Amino acid sequence: MRSLRSRLIVGAALVAVVPLGLAILFFTQRIESMVREEADARLEEALGGIRADLAAATRSLEDQLETLGGDPALLRLYLMRAAEARELAGYLADRRALLRLDRLRLRDLSGRVVAEHPEE
Repeated sequence: MRSLRSRLIVGAALVAVVPLGLAILFFTQRIESMVREEADARLEEALGGIRADLAAATRSLEDQLETLGGDPALLRLYLMRAAEARELAGYLADRRALLRLDRLRLRDLSGRVVAEHPEE
């Protein structure tokens, strides 16, 4: 690189390429951080919606089970379960379908399963 022409070409390349490389590096990092922040915000928004839906479903299920727990027909069948086990199972099957539940278990105060539908 003895010629002036070669030195000018190398100097001009360095003046153009080095700032361009630094700008690319800076913008790449900036874009990556912006994408991550936007993805985090979208994820939090989606999770917030899911949490709200889950809370609403939980409240609805609690209300349904509270109503079912106060049902006089269920209480009568529970208290007379020795004589009418099939009727209690049928009643639970009907209530399970009405409440759109996958499984419905009736437990006594000790936690023992008295009846369930569907049976295991």
